[in-house]
Amino acid sequence: MVMDERIINTFKLRGLTTLSNSLLNVQEIELSFKESTIKGCQDAVDQASMVILKLLKDKRVWLRIILWDETNTNILKNEILLPIFENLKSSKIEDGSLVLFYYFDLFDITKVESIIKSSIYYDQALLPSINSTCFYFSFDDNPTIINIYDDRGMHVITTI
Repeated sequence: MVMDERIINTFKLRGLTTLSNSLLNVQEIELSFKESTIKGCQDAVDQASMVILKLLKDKRVWLRIILWDETNTNILKNEILLPIFENLKSSKIEDGSLVLFYYFDLFDITKVESIIKSSIYYDQALLPSINSTCFYFSFDDNPTIINIYDDRGMHVITTI
């Protein structure tokens, strides 16, 4: 897919499952997760949201979401993905997983709150969450890509 190639080339990635394999400088941001409680997870959600908003505010933003071991498109209307359903641009099945692309002419953090929360909640077995990987990225000036890998932290790559 053309978008996958553009992501790999812009951010010098060796693949599309993690950002830690980039040939560029990957900044690792620890989230303030201190305890396995809803409060601890919410603190991590708040911190991740602040970082994402700071880096992507007022930009055109894409999301590339991998729903691991999921091929049923009925999941597109679950409570986590429903807020961004109107922004869905394409989907494909790849290696037994559903890969989704969403686009925002102007990034709106309120529409992705449930995805941020899901990324942090999943490893703690809290609901609502789904087994997924989400890249938030923009090709606008100072191209940026972000991935919350779990409740402990997130990776950020900027090309400048």
